[in-house]
Amino acid sequence: MADIELRFGKDVLVIDGAMGTMLQQMDISTDECVLLLNVLDPEVIIDIHKRYIAAGAYCVTSNTFEGTRAKLALYGLEDRAEELNRAGVRNARQAGAQHVLAGMGPCGLLMQPFGEASFEDVFEQFFEQVTALAKEGPDAILIETMTEISEARCAVLAAKAACDLPVMVSCTFGANGRMDLSGTDPATAAYILEGVG
Repeated sequence: MADIELRFGKDVLVIDGAMGTMLQQMDISTDECVLLLNVLDPEVIIDIHKRYIAAGAYCVTSNTFEGTRAKLALYGLEDRAEELNRAGVRNARQAGAQHVLAGMGPCGLLMQPFGEASFEDVFEQFFEQVTALAKEGPDAILIETMTEISEARCAVLAAKAACDLPVMVSCTFGANGRMDLSGTDPATAAYILEGVG
């Protein structure tokens, strides 16, 4: 299996789609913490990864989007952060994709000036999650669906501090072509994120 970094800039790497959408199609509620499925019903998660592979995905993303301590606290699961994140990467690996991306979404805390959280608070959330994810040996960290550039930047810095894996980022842009919270355009977002690695 080729090192994913050797493929950057050379190959088109098809990445899977949304986990929540697939769970809803299977009539599995996404109102509860879907990370629990990583340990309570891993075969469901592995099956979804396999479906994406069958559809042509080279990379599958672990079921760890809401894996920060702050997000898990909404379900009373903050003390299981490491267990649930590690299980998500193991399930993705078991599906047999060419590459496993350890997925991370927004951490659940709004950073100043949009919220009360400091840079250090948010950094700690991401650092803890990446540390757990990296223990299972994914091919890269995928920071997904970011809507605020400072949080995306903080996530990259935390990922780079926690491990030496490649880091990829996807951002969400609204109808006006800008990130919803920070108002950042795609070119500026790319410039800022490239600057932090």
